[in-house]
Amino acid sequence: GLSFHTYFMLTHMFLPGPRSQFTRYRSWNSRMYPVWKDGDQRFRNCWFGGEVTFDLKNDAPTLTGARATFNINLNFPPNQTALPDGQVVWAQNCTINGQQYQEGQAVYPDQGTQSNGVFPDGTPFSRSQNKKPSYVFVWKTWGRYWQVADGPSSSLTIGTDNVPLGSYNMEVVIYHSRGKDTFIPLGYASTVFAITDQIPFTMSLAQVNDVNQDDQNFIQNRAIAFNVKLHDPSQYLNGADISFSWDFGDSTGTLISRETTVTHTYLTVGTFKPQVVLMASISNGCGNPTADTTPLAASVQPAEAENGEAVVDTEAVEVASVAPAGVDAAVVPEEQDPADTAAAAAEADVQPAEEAVAAEGEVQAEVETDPAQVALVVAKRQAPELTADCMVYRYGSLATSLDVVQGIESVEIVQMSNVVAMATELDQNAVDVTITCQGSLPSEVCTVISDADCITPVATICNAATPSPDCQMVLRQFFNDSGVFCINVSLTNDVSLAMASARVSVTLASSGSPAGTAATVLGVMVLACVVCCIGLMRFKQYQPLREDHGDSNGGSSAVTSVPLMLWNLLSRQSPGESRPLLQGRIV
Repeated sequence: GLSFHTYFMLTHMFLPGPRSQFTRYRSWNSRMYPVWKDGDQRFRNCWFGGEVTFDLKNDAPTLTGARATFNINLNFPPNQTALPDGQVVWAQNCTINGQQYQEGQAVYPDQGTQSNGVFPDGTPFSRSQNKKPSYVFVWKTWGRYWQVADGPSSSLTIGTDNVPLGSYNMEVVIYHSRGKDTFIPLGYASTVFAITDQIPFTMSLAQVNDVNQDDQNFIQNRAIAFNVKLHDPSQYLNGADISFSWDFGDSTGTLISRETTVTHTYLTVGTFKPQVVLMASISNGCGNPTADTTPLAASVQPAEAENGEAVVDTEAVEVASVAPAGVDAAVVPEEQDPADTAAAAAEADVQPAEEAVAAEGEVQAEVETDPAQVALVVAKRQAPELTADCMVYRYGSLATSLDVVQGIESVEIVQMSNVVAMATELDQNAVDVTITCQGSLPSEVCTVISDADCITPVATICNAATPSPDCQMVLRQFFNDSGVFCINVSLTNDVSLAMASARVSVTLASSGSPAGTAATVLGVMVLACVVCCIGLMRFKQYQPLREDHGDSNGGSSAVTSVPLMLWNLLSRQSPGESRPLLQGRIV
């Protein structure tokens, strides 16, 4: 079967098919809408100024009973652009075949016709606007045609009720209006789409601080978020009751939830295969036909084939056309041709032998972003849908594989201490940050210094981590300024990341620079001089007591030498203080 991811890639590519396979029904107006065979040289000049290409997409896989939508966009030559009203003009001044064209000039000027126009089968356009649409798209699948008149971008939505499960091909031919009742084919395109009874969905896994989200490696003892996203573009399941049964593959039992996101924590390392099965209970109105399905009578009529032979139409599948508001659309039956053998084979309970066809009841879905994930299949073979409680039950399943490894579970800043400033040319202060961690050892450590509010980064430093066996290390961080800072430390290895933050108050210490040392020495010398002056003043004012007699040598004892004075100053003593101030003498 086709995986959801592979199918998505296939159906969102331009898949051109042989032009000769697009057959016409009997009432096709070939004069107004010519059908050119593959290789016709007229295709090379069907658009003035270059080639028109097409982007054709669909929103399949489509759950049976839901609606499938097809979108097509016309891509014009690089020197042309489409205006909001759909008119194509020259994007720049240019000269083609000697003819000059101005920027903004219409490539195909409006013919001014007020005709509403008709489709290839003669059905008139039903648009209320006076201006005729510039493009007509004729879509073909299941033996039916849908005719849409629109601008350079168009879409078609069809119901899938009563259509057998399987893969189908939607073809489209594009016509451009060239005046009254004249349309020129621009080309053909096709896309593959599938109808399944398995609910398509994707599953994504996420874990906080997971270094690589795509490697399917997750950390032990940390919660993993499992998220389911349903592929339901037509909102068919909006009113359904959907439940999810989770088996995480670690023998912890089954978790039943109606939420699209659940979490689970694996306590051991190893490889696990989680899987989920979802069930949707859909009300079908007790057999009332849905509002967007219009049964059409089957027709048997000859049709024009490319080789001129008549082709008889077989019983057509009952389908309906749902076109955007304000867009003309018509649906008509068509002959059964070889391109529609898939539908006929499915009705006969025989599956076509194509690589792009998924077996009935075995259409698979898998995680879109991970090719390693495999799909579980819940086979539901064409069981009766109408039950006594007027409910239809649809199922979907998905499995994946993941590896749980030991990572850096936590990191903690246990100490911050100031370091005595060393003699440097810059005024810096260093702080030693001691950190510890739990779990596996880190291979890299990054430190981010921010402002006090931990908002504005100031500096970031990353280095290889060299922790001790017990996961401890000391980081030295230098600061050029004082204040309060926020330190964020993150440890990483191949599979995990852990972080911790703290605030530190930094005050710059005095530097040990030569200039500072010289200033200190100068300050000491000045202090010494001041002390000397004070000592000299005390020496001149001090006169020891002496006896009153005429001894001419009596004053010699009061003379103190300068060296002795300095010694006394340095030894914190005053002149004469080594002796008693008053000497006792017998009078």
